[in-house]
Amino acid sequence: GETLLLQAHKPSGNGSIEELKTAFKEGDNLVVLGGDPVYNAPADIDWEAIDSKASKLIRHGFYSVDDTSKMASAFIPAAHYLESWGDARTSDGTLVPVQPLIAPLFGGLTELEVLARIAGAEETDPHKITRATFEAIAGKGDSKWNKFLHDGFLAGSAASSVFAEFD
Repeated sequence: GETLLLQAHKPSGNGSIEELKTAFKEGDNLVVLGGDPVYNAPADIDWEAIDSKASKLIRHGFYSVDDTSKMASAFIPAAHYLESWGDARTSDGTLVPVQPLIAPLFGGLTELEVLARIAGAEETDPHKITRATFEAIAGKGDSKWNKFLHDGFLAGSAASSVFAEFD
């Protein structure tokens, strides 16, 4: 056998597509970030019924040719992740930065920018949002931020291991 390492996990609070089906109300706006649910939503989800309730279907993505984009009332071009600031967690929970390698080429927006604008956030710049997230976890300071960018990870940010017994 092999050793299984279990980690503490906090639920994201994000809902499922099944919960969207139940909670979506007539006249709500629907924003799709990536994905193509018109084409590949689960078979038991009647996507057309959800879409028919939407006042507006807004699609954020790389291509305006997929099935969801064709049904959308508005399309927001996405910036490629190599043009974007952001952060992520590795499989062990370590915080890592996502840094742009090139300047945005075609004026696309990142998911961070789209979500910040939808939420009415004061700050919509992905670099500043990423830095604020980092500082909320690691504390403020240019030296901490610069080390995070230089090293490519935040030391000590991995999820803690938990013990569980299996029968």
